[in-house]
Amino acid sequence: TVLLGEPATFLGSGYDADDPDGENNIVEYVWYSSQDGFLSGQQQFTTSTLSAGQHLITLTVVDDEQVSSAPAQTIVYVASEFYYTSLPMIIRR
Repeated sequence: TVLLGEPATFLGSGYDADDPDGENNIVEYVWYSSQDGFLSGQQQFTTSTLSAGQHLITLTVVDDEQVSSAPAQTIVYVASEFYYTSLPMIIRR
């Protein structure tokens, strides 16, 4: 859960399994939100502009041969406000 207007950091990774030289040749990271659309093309980014509500965040990576991965997904909830509750303390003697 993220509070509306507060920064959220995303970090993705991918591996190019068919690369013969053993290098990880991921050239593109595509981050997408079900609520807000395209978010970033970087491996790591921070945003504070997510709209309130439930977001299905999807990451797809692309290698140097333009082969895309299957999308990885997670759910992020952006709350417009938090409610704090204080309970009285009871001490038994």
